[in-house]
Amino acid sequence: MENSKITVPPIGLTAKYPEVGTGPCSTDIYHDPEIYRKEIEAVFKRSWFMIGRVEQIPNAGDFFTYELPTFKQSVLIVRDKDGQVNGFHNVCTHRGNVVEHRPDGKCKGVFMC
Repeated sequence: MENSKITVPPIGLTAKYPEVGTGPCSTDIYHDPEIYRKEIEAVFKRSWFMIGRVEQIPNAGDFFTYELPTFKQSVLIVRDKDGQVNGFHNVCTHRGNVVEHRPDGKCKGVFMC
């Protein structure tokens, strides 16, 4: 008896997109720092982030801070005397110090480093 071969037609994504191929894929996307930097620029810096809710700061002077590890930055969210919610970099512009170290609280005036 002769050995015979059966050709199996491609199925799934490789059938629809044969240019993708079936070989091994690079894992660089998971650990390459340059790819990560590009991803931050192209995706994360162009998107809104949910960092809190207005209910966390119901009264004038109420605030909370939030760390953005992707950007290595801290933000300060505060409700002002007019009831508006404002967000700032949690860093002093003339010394580079952190303005508010507490995770949340009440400011009774102005934030100072």
